[in-house]
Amino acid sequence: MIQLHAHDDQAVINNVKIFNNTITDMPRFPAMRIIIDNSHADWMSGWEIKNNIVYNCGYLTLEPAISFEDQVSPRYTCPPDFLDYNNINGGPEGNSMIRCAGTNYLQAHGQSAAPLFVSYNEFSQDNDLRLLAEDSAAKDNGVSLAAYFTSDKDGTSRPQGSGWDMGAYELIKDVTPPSPPIGLTVY
Repeated sequence: MIQLHAHDDQAVINNVKIFNNTITDMPRFPAMRIIIDNSHADWMSGWEIKNNIVYNCGYLTLEPAISFEDQVSPRYTCPPDFLDYNNINGGPEGNSMIRCAGTNYLQAHGQSAAPLFVSYNEFSQDNDLRLLAEDSAAKDNGVSLAAYFTSDKDGTSRPQGSGWDMGAYELIKDVTPPSPPIGLTVY
């Protein structure tokens, strides 16, 4: 869970970047919860939340997968496109909602299909959250963040395909040469 809580009138949290994370198995709780309890209307200046996978988080219609809350009253609006290019899927127990300042927020380039992981069982510590080659939800659907970094959690260069993968891991392009043909006769 990523949670920030600004509760002092002097607190301003600007230029936050949340990029290429994979967050799973937090039903009943948002994967990201940002709570503001101050009088600064410009608290989200410079925020970017991109290329994340959020799977099986939130809770039915009660808790969104991602939440930005104002504890006093909705005094702000979320800037357009600050949160985009994320794959958010409710999985077996969560939901795909993003709530910002009391209203639903839609990503312009977001994905909502379930990502295909190498190995995933709900709540298992043995999950391998790398993407399968057959994945179409997160593979190559991210936006380039090369101005900030160019490799994944394991040091693999991004991108390996036609675009950046969402999530912590970039799918390594198979560079194995094809097997030689069998049964050919050379004259």
